[in-house]
Amino acid sequence: MCEAGGFESLFPMEELSVMGLVEVLPYLFRFRRRIQDTLRDIEVFKPDLVLTIDSKGFTFRVLKALQASEENQGGNRVKKAHYVAPSVWAYKHRGK
Repeated sequence: MCEAGGFESLFPMEELSVMGLVEVLPYLFRFRRRIQDTLRDIEVFKPDLVLTIDSKGFTFRVLKALQASEENQGGNRVKKAHYVAPSVWAYKHRGK
């Protein structure tokens, strides 16, 4: 979907597809590295907008770190938006 809209992911999203406390533990360093990579790319590309999609456990950490970085550097603040696709359960009782 994102590629069809002209968006490009910085890395394969499958890397973030880990669930469960025990299952996540081996991936913690990879997640931390991906957050740092994402912040570095934002700094290099200087986008007008950072659009995060789903994966709030990851993207909210990126946005929080970005906010802290902007406050520390006193530089330009990039606009931020988070998108979550509607879930089937949200429409379950619609029309009744």
